[in-house]
Amino acid sequence: MTSTFAAQQVSRPLATVGRNIASPATPGPGRTSDQHRLSVLLEAIELRQSADDLPAVLQKLVELVTKGLGISSVTLYLAGKEDGLLHALATSAQHHRDHILGFPVEFGDGLTGSVAASGRARIINHAENSTDAVQIPGTPVEPESVMAVPLMCAQGTTGVLLASSEGYEEFLATDLDWLKVYGCLASGIVHESALQAITEAERQNLKDQLLHAEKMRVLGEMASGVFHDINNILGAVIGRAEMMQYKTSDEEFKKALVQMEKIIAYNVVRNSDGPRVVRGVHPQLVDAVANLILNALDAMPQGGTLKIETSGDASTCVLTVSDTGVGMSAEQLSKVFSPFFTTKGPRGTGLGLTVVRDVIKRLEGKIELESQPGEGTTFRIEFPSVPADGTPAEALAEPEKPIGLRLLLVDDDHTILDVVAEALQDAGHRVDVFDNGGDAVDAITKNTYDVVVTDLGMPEVTGWDVARAAKLHEPRLPVLVISGWGAQYGDDCLGDTGVDAMLAKPFHLQQLRESVERLAKASTTAPQTR
Repeated sequence: MTSTFAAQQVSRPLATVGRNIASPATPGPGRTSDQHRLSVLLEAIELRQSADDLPAVLQKLVELVTKGLGISSVTLYLAGKEDGLLHALATSAQHHRDHILGFPVEFGDGLTGSVAASGRARIINHAENSTDAVQIPGTPVEPESVMAVPLMCAQGTTGVLLASSEGYEEFLATDLDWLKVYGCLASGIVHESALQAITEAERQNLKDQLLHAEKMRVLGEMASGVFHDINNILGAVIGRAEMMQYKTSDEEFKKALVQMEKIIAYNVVRNSDGPRVVRGVHPQLVDAVANLILNALDAMPQGGTLKIETSGDASTCVLTVSDTGVGMSAEQLSKVFSPFFTTKGPRGTGLGLTVVRDVIKRLEGKIELESQPGEGTTFRIEFPSVPADGTPAEALAEPEKPIGLRLLLVDDDHTILDVVAEALQDAGHRVDVFDNGGDAVDAITKNTYDVVVTDLGMPEVTGWDVARAAKLHEPRLPVLVISGWGAQYGDDCLGDTGVDAMLAKPFHLQQLRESVERLAKASTTAPQTR
């Protein structure tokens, strides 16, 4: 069974956390040839093409790792977003599958937890005799060797890939290297799945926003026509009511006419010190301001004054909406932005001001209000100002992106090489392409480049060698490394390697373009040293 070195110690002696009982005929580590291991690895790489069904892909992956390394079992753990524990999502250990999948592991506990906490791969041979190994409850104590590698992303450890070999055969460092390759592959599959989920959520969110904007536009057009007709009718009604007040001598009837006039009479005051432009989505802004106005009118059932004012300076635009209505108590003020809280009874949803607050927050603004019972309410909204032409001030000051750069690109994988070269060329850059580090180093010494983009793991001349050669030839020449292992290197780990930035595979092509252009821009503005 799969040794899932997990968490808590139990009362009886435990050896390995999460053990998988395999058939006695299962070959131990080192009994498979490199050719067989490479063949299975290539089969596993093809799984990235079907990463839509993540649990099924991960299950297939652990089965291939078990087959490729010729070991007893493999289990893959991922860190839970809510509880922070490591949960087994896939295992090739069939006899004790339920025990393994049902036993979460804490960071720092057992082999699995310690590898997750440290971010470093590790081997424990003869784990049944090791105090660092903790066995999953319900699995038997038997001779076993285990090894584990972390699954990494830019934010840190996302999981662990754990391998087990039952019996007395030991894992070697080369076995751990093979497991690291599979760990890198698993990290990529998990990362791609997460990106797909985010992309789909963003697509749905954008669709919802566009639909909402279209609804608000249609409602705005309808409301404009309705308000026009209503205002015409109200104008006639009020005029008639005033004329009847002059013609009647019945005091009771006159009071009724005055009351009727108050019910439909609002005094709207607008003050502005000039046109103001703010950054935002027009329908959302209209929706927010309309909510404030409708709330103000609802607060004045007997009529009153609605005041709308704009003011501000070069950096801030202020919108003030105030009414002379019923006002709010201190308790109401404390709940006014809470979802589903309303003072309108069955007529209100309690979502209007919540929506207003969220819109203002998304636009980097802030909203404040003042109110007293019987003295009306004032909402004050501040937005960052934008120049009158609608262009954000920071956009006006931002220098143009560098175009027409001459780049050197080297990668021994032609699949990656071709698509990266095409992406950079489409961005308007000239790209010299090489499939080996030796030719790339030779080109660096003969030509002038704005940025060097290199793969890390290449035979004979690696990406580190290319970076050092670039800096030796021209210290100001920026170097960007793209690698499947890039997530394991932070900026503080680059040291004197000659590498200015690391981009982990898989990455979006826009990330690549932005990284190249950022490095080129920085190199032209950095002070020269002699």
